[in-house]
Amino acid sequence: MLAAMPEPRRGPADAAGGTVAPPGTGEDLRGSAIDSVKWNFVATLASLVGRLVFTFALARLLGPENFGIVALATLYITFAVVVLDQGFGLALIQRRDLGPRDVGSVAWLNVAMGTLLTAVTIAAAPLAADFFDTPELTAVLRVLSVTLFIRGLTLVPQALIRRHLRFRAHAVVQGAAVLAGGVAGIAAALAGAQYWALVVQTIVNDLVVVTALMLMFRATSWLASWRSLRSMWSFSAQMMASNFLVYLGNNADNIIIGRVLNATELAFYALAYRLLRLPIQMVGSVVNGVALPLFARLQDDDARSASWFRTATQLVALVTFPAFGLLVIGADAGIAVAFGPAWAPAAAPLQAMAIAGVPMVVRMLLGPLATARAHGALVLRWSVITVGLQFVGFFVGLHVGGMVGVAVSIPVVQYLTWVPNAWSVLHHTVAMPVRTYLAALVPPTLGSCVAVALWWAAHASLQLGSAAVPDAVALLAATGVALAGYALVIRLAWPRTYRSALDVGVQMLRRRVPA
Repeated sequence: MLAAMPEPRRGPADAAGGTVAPPGTGEDLRGSAIDSVKWNFVATLASLVGRLVFTFALARLLGPENFGIVALATLYITFAVVVLDQGFGLALIQRRDLGPRDVGSVAWLNVAMGTLLTAVTIAAAPLAADFFDTPELTAVLRVLSVTLFIRGLTLVPQALIRRHLRFRAHAVVQGAAVLAGGVAGIAAALAGAQYWALVVQTIVNDLVVVTALMLMFRATSWLASWRSLRSMWSFSAQMMASNFLVYLGNNADNIIIGRVLNATELAFYALAYRLLRLPIQMVGSVVNGVALPLFARLQDDDARSASWFRTATQLVALVTFPAFGLLVIGADAGIAVAFGPAWAPAAAPLQAMAIAGVPMVVRMLLGPLATARAHGALVLRWSVITVGLQFVGFFVGLHVGGMVGVAVSIPVVQYLTWVPNAWSVLHHTVAMPVRTYLAALVPPTLGSCVAVALWWAAHASLQLGSAAVPDAVALLAATGVALAGYALVIRLAWPRTYRSALDVGVQMLRRRVPA
């Protein structure tokens, strides 16, 4: 198993083969954080741009029905991965000191669980096909089951990459995997493979990841002990339960739509959700991926943790809030241009989800802050509350408005639970007043309102009369005007906020980030 990685620095205990602690909290931490965000951003950008390009191509080649079949299979595989990890990956990141037996024990457990889940999936595939009334799902799930074993091999190396902030390697692996998977998927689609093209894309992607990780890191001892697993079990169990609930909250709507409506409606809904995830993953997930190891290193320093949390939250909001606003105002035009008129029903759920994007993206940093302080029970409690309310919202929305009603329930629940969740986490971790937290979000919120107004005015003016420009040109031009206006508003109204964000961006572009 690939258990050990080179450390940024090694102390006496490391050299002796003892426990491994993450680097300290000295002057180099800011530079490490910015460098990590930079490379995690590169990895995410390469992955998302690649996936988006290949999604455009495959959506036009295959159509909604083929996408819907694989979307159903993806629901199951995503759930199985939550079970596969069991929360031990987060435990490897959070622990102050990490020994070889800790790493080896989790590695053995992941391989065993990957094997078990592969076998269970092969046996249970017909039941899933019957549940969703989609016969094609049996064969698709059985073939995709191999990805569970593959991902069992990758979980520990990926956790160690995050723990040691080795995101440059992560960027290379992700970029290569997305490119290889996308090319293979398009080749299969052109050969007439229909929905199997999406299966080929997924398997090739995972094979590239596991092969790269095996080649990148030296194999080390398979040292393992029940004692190591038991020492991590309490925290890991809370994280697994929380992750399971998050999975349900993120996918119950897809399950309900796929079961009650049909695979085509699910394809529209899944496309809307995938587009919503673009700004969330581009920025929120990038910072979130670095946040846990950084907050873990600062877990004994409330003042610095609070400062870093507020800064990270504001930076995430500055980049993502205007994107959500533009998704709301430009959904109809954007989907028509990018995907064609056949995908028009995806616009309404996308608009509802984009409204929910504001609390969703900034709440992503609350979990790592609480997790780094070993408040697993707090994370679990809020997962139970949010997911429970979301379930109620899904069923009510389904009966009131079908697919669109389900989508509308998401912002309702997110806004009801956001501020209480923030107050609870901040109160139990860094004692930050919630008004300080919300004040950091004023500039991006007001600036995004201006951006939405500018987009509407620019797009409308470009579509008037006989001088109307092509739809794609109008869409891009209006977006450019809106984003330029947003940047100008932030610079003029909140110059310190603008300079702070610009400073981080400039340092991310430098080859070497100063400490």
